[in-house]
Amino acid sequence: MKIKTFVFLVLVAYVSSACSIAFAQETEIRAGHQGSGENREVALPLVMTHDPSATKIYVSPNGDDANPGTWDQPLQSFDGARNKVRTLLGGEEDIVIYFREGTYVFEDTVVLGPEDSGSANQQIIYAAYPGETPIFSSLVQVTGWSTYNGNIMQADLPAGVSHVRYLHDESETWMKRSSTTFFRPDFVSPYGGPEAEHWEPDAQQRKTYTIYPSSFSMPDPSKCSQYDIRSHMTAWNAQVLPVSGIDVSTRRIDVTTPSHYSLVNGLDDLQTEVWILNSIEGIDQPGEWANLDGKIYLYPASGTDDIFVPTLKELILVDGGREGNTWASTPVQYIHFDGITFTGTDYRISEANDVMTQHDWQMVDVAEGLLRFRNASNLSVRNSVFTKSGSDAIRLDRYAQNILITGCEFSYLGKGGVVMSGRGPGYGDVNKNNVIINSHFNQTSRIKWDAAAVHLDQSSSNLIKQNYFEDIPLSAIIVSGNRESNIAEASASPINRDFHFAEIRPDLIDNWIGSSTEFYDHDNIVEENTFRAVHIGVPELIPAVNSEAPGFTNGMIYTTGRQAGGTNTFRKNYFYDVDALPTYSHTWVILGDGHEDYLDFYQNMAYNLQQINGYEDPPFMSINCNLSGGCRGTANVILNSPYSEMECDYCQNASYAGNIDFDSGRPGGSASYVTEYQEMWALLCPDNLPGPNPLPGANALQAALASKISLFGGSTPTCDSLPQEHIP
Repeated sequence: MKIKTFVFLVLVAYVSSACSIAFAQETEIRAGHQGSGENREVALPLVMTHDPSATKIYVSPNGDDANPGTWDQPLQSFDGARNKVRTLLGGEEDIVIYFREGTYVFEDTVVLGPEDSGSANQQIIYAAYPGETPIFSSLVQVTGWSTYNGNIMQADLPAGVSHVRYLHDESETWMKRSSTTFFRPDFVSPYGGPEAEHWEPDAQQRKTYTIYPSSFSMPDPSKCSQYDIRSHMTAWNAQVLPVSGIDVSTRRIDVTTPSHYSLVNGLDDLQTEVWILNSIEGIDQPGEWANLDGKIYLYPASGTDDIFVPTLKELILVDGGREGNTWASTPVQYIHFDGITFTGTDYRISEANDVMTQHDWQMVDVAEGLLRFRNASNLSVRNSVFTKSGSDAIRLDRYAQNILITGCEFSYLGKGGVVMSGRGPGYGDVNKNNVIINSHFNQTSRIKWDAAAVHLDQSSSNLIKQNYFEDIPLSAIIVSGNRESNIAEASASPINRDFHFAEIRPDLIDNWIGSSTEFYDHDNIVEENTFRAVHIGVPELIPAVNSEAPGFTNGMIYTTGRQAGGTNTFRKNYFYDVDALPTYSHTWVILGDGHEDYLDFYQNMAYNLQQINGYEDPPFMSINCNLSGGCRGTANVILNSPYSEMECDYCQNASYAGNIDFDSGRPGGSASYVTEYQEMWALLCPDNLPGPNPLPGANALQAALASKISLFGGSTPTCDSLPQEHIP
């Protein structure tokens, strides 16, 4: 097989007078990729400086949009800044919009369209003034608190706000919406469990209601239209669904949006759980709250002086416009964000007509997020903070190319950190060539537990490198496309919405064999990332789960549904300190869930991974290429991580070589992979991987690797002998 080499420069057009980017060894990371017949390199610019000759606009919360935007007479709002920029477009000088210290409250979603684009000769940079922290938010304060009952306080929602699913306390990291104790539906699936009846025609209506047991203490049913349920129907699915009605005589709860899986109980290890959200009766701990009848009810954790509610679900939209699957025009381009803090948007509930990704883990092309790019390219987000919000942080919807996310912080989010979601099968591979690098993801997915910190859906040729993931309930990274077998069933279930079923090109359904040529998950690289405490579930699961009713099962990294002939590569990542014992979660490090040709998982390292097996006994890596290609698991190492087996012996078309389980001694490595072991040893040196310095377990793994390197006749490197391709 001939190897082709080429270089792809991300945001190459971003080199301009105001934004000086050096492509020197000191300021770029290069990543090579070898997969199905191709070798690819990506050169990433990591340094941005604002040239003094650029046109400058100044914005301050104390300014006025009637001002000219000078240092002495700043503008006041993002709207005002955008409108000022429009009058300056078409020139040769870049435009830097400096936001001064303070909070900028957005009353409406700000849209940047094609008319706001810069050019290769004129970049537009929305930036924090050096040394200051501008905050973009939709939050308004809740005032007028009084005692409702006992520890619970009450206050009216601000004018114009009718209902919220996220509450913000300046003094707390997260405010938990009230929840009852769980119940198991009082109807057991005749097929054994929710997944087993997913495609059965007679089971479809069971996605629209559930039956609660007579022992369950139902909160005030007269408030039911303001409640949601949280359902945990399979070990990889957790949804929040709005309630439309409760019939206490039949113990039936109806939901407005159909569930992905039937809302039933299962047998043996397929038992399920449901919680009622947003009742006053469910408030029993400090920090819990509910929103009913135009009021907020709160058990304060830090008083009531700094309580806010969001007014928007989407803060900034950068959008080329029009329909997502057939759009063909000029994208929004050459706009950049640098040093901004984004916070305070609401959680968007799923709706019945939404297009969804696999298993309803994410919505496709919806008006939600702190910052959303749609039909856009040649953009960047740098050194910015996305925190304390009910929504996703950054969304890249439909056509989204050459977008760089670097040096960003993502924390305390209701959903995911970054979502890249492309077009439906058959409509074009247009969500691609994007980069997430040098960023930190912490405590995402606080409302939608099954949302990944980073989700690539129908998205290709992306790079995820040198990021730190920690405290994620389920998968840290999901990379998925579609599945041919599901294409064949696309019309079988009128309720099913996942895998872009509502927008598959019609001819693919009738000609589903071979349709994977029109899937857009391929040639993504995930490398040199660090993962701590991911796939550990959430505390609310602890009372509900046991060895016969497990918590979560999905893999710290999950992948499926590859384009025919395509591959994804996961290499040189470090996993450590994962304790899934309290939630009985089954912690595959990688779950390659089939429906794919190629998958490369090599030179990954793990230390101190603890998990409960229950009925299922997952291996360390499950890589299942059940199509015509093959999966490769090579030179991976684990220490202090008791798995029953390291290599999956039932996975199809999977080849293994050079792996080392230092605990059991089986497998024990190979002299053919000494160079790979030496590279991993060097990568574990201080400052080479993201996270704490030094990384917990790094010294122990280095010692174990050194013994193998010596055994196989190699020499142990030193910490100044990095692998050739690794440039910090």
